[in-house]
Amino acid sequence: MNQGSSPWEFRVRAWIAFVIYFFGFFIGYLIDRALGGTGTPSYLLIGRHWGDAGVRGAAAVAAALTFLGFLLRWWGSSYHRMGVVYSGSIETATLTAAGPYRYMRNPLYLGNLLQAIGISSIGPPAAMVTIFILLLAFVYRLIFLEEGYLRAAQGEAYARYCAAVPRLIPRLRAAKLPAGTERPNTAFGLFTELGSLGFALWIAYLPIANPPAPNATFIALFYGAIVLFIIGGILNRRMSRELETRKGTP
Repeated sequence: MNQGSSPWEFRVRAWIAFVIYFFGFFIGYLIDRALGGTGTPSYLLIGRHWGDAGVRGAAAVAAALTFLGFLLRWWGSSYHRMGVVYSGSIETATLTAAGPYRYMRNPLYLGNLLQAIGISSIGPPAAMVTIFILLLAFVYRLIFLEEGYLRAAQGEAYARYCAAVPRLIPRLRAAKLPAGTERPNTAFGLFTELGSLGFALWIAYLPIANPPAPNATFIALFYGAIVLFIIGGILNRRMSRELETRKGTP
């Protein structure tokens, strides 16, 4: 499928996710202030009931979820060809059914949601809830779009795959599917997920800091994550364009 025929929200999905985070934090802080809050981070509100150890533990949980989201995305991206993950077109020519795709159909989106919980925990509860609900709704919008295109392209093969593998909540055991030819390229997967790694390292600083609260280093790590995200996005977009060019070459 060429990029121009893909739904607009799929083509600009990274930008929409960015807007969701920005809007979620902005509105969340406004709601928190309206309710008499002081913008206290969610992880701190949860953890402080158990003292300093509880705060550090809550920060560690936020970091673990963010890093788990990165690892899941890395695993899933390792099974895709270059340029596919950031491509503006929905990939329908092949059906990936190896690695994490034997446990769930959308490991990248599940990784996004796990990272959203960890990242949004640095905002007040209103921001955390707003970001997660909006991102969950957008993720399902993308999933339903992709499923429609894949059903049309793959037919019965995709129907059998859907019957064996859940959409988002993973199976406990890998589905018994015919052996495919996909082999993971972990180096390429890591390259693809530079931005995801940057945000995981950013949140991972929270339980390391003493006390575990945002400071100058935390802010610097945030800018570092943004730089990694931009670099990864630019390079992957270039690969996506090369992929689209190859598809259009007779």
